[in-house]
Amino acid sequence: MAFRRIALTLGFCLALAALLGVALMPVAAFPQEPPRRLETPLGGVITQSMTLDLAGSPYVLNTSVVVTRGVTLTIEPGVVVQGTAWRELRVLGTLNAIGTMTQPITFTGSAWLGLVVDSGTARLRHATIEYACYSAPTGGGYTHPIFW
Repeated sequence: MAFRRIALTLGFCLALAALLGVALMPVAAFPQEPPRRLETPLGGVITQSMTLDLAGSPYVLNTSVVVTRGVTLTIEPGVVVQGTAWRELRVLGTLNAIGTMTQPITFTGSAWLGLVVDSGTARLRHATIEYACYSAPTGGGYTHPIFW
């Protein structure tokens, strides 16, 4: 009987020690999610068709972006494109920005020049363009961003 009591007590103590060991284990020992990227930089001349997906959103224009002729820039629903001061998204090729009612696409920024469709094609649905300013004269004339 005494042996049985000692065995039960010892088993209980070992279980308690194991439980405390797990509870006191450093947090770093547990698997963690990788840190989420805060933003994806976007800039320069786009010479190959590409897609901006929700996983990389928001996309921040660190320089102006030009979609060249014959190239398509597709923006998936829910994506945010943030312009920075005096930057623009200029479309000479094709822009497809088709959002949904529940996942609209947003073009926004602070003192950015906006979305300029310059001899290209832009297909936008459920998209909002915010805080765009008029751009400087180019090619002998003035260009204007698209407003809704």
